[in-house]
Amino acid sequence: MNAPRHVCPHCQGTGYAPDLSDALIEATADGLREACRVAGKPISGDDRIDEATAAMLISRKPKTLCNWRHTSRPIPFLERGRRISYSIPDIARWMQEGGTLPANEA
Repeated sequence: MNAPRHVCPHCQGTGYAPDLSDALIEATADGLREACRVAGKPISGDDRIDEATAAMLISRKPKTLCNWRHTSRPIPFLERGRRISYSIPDIARWMQEGGTLPANEA
């Protein structure tokens, strides 16, 4: 008779435990998506938001993000023509890493 098999609650028996920082970033991204939904801000199909929405989520002005793009670029962005967008997971990662500001603005 075989003893019952116990399955690790963290890896579900796969031997791989998910990176907790990835889970934290995804939880933060979920919160950002919910904030967009509540504020009536659109999110693109590839999980991107415009500059004004990104600024709102991190409590900064759009001009600040513009300045960051031309100096230290703390949050990755995508530029298509004259449109700037930010990935919600990139913003979440930036927040979880401490939301580091450029040295001249810290």
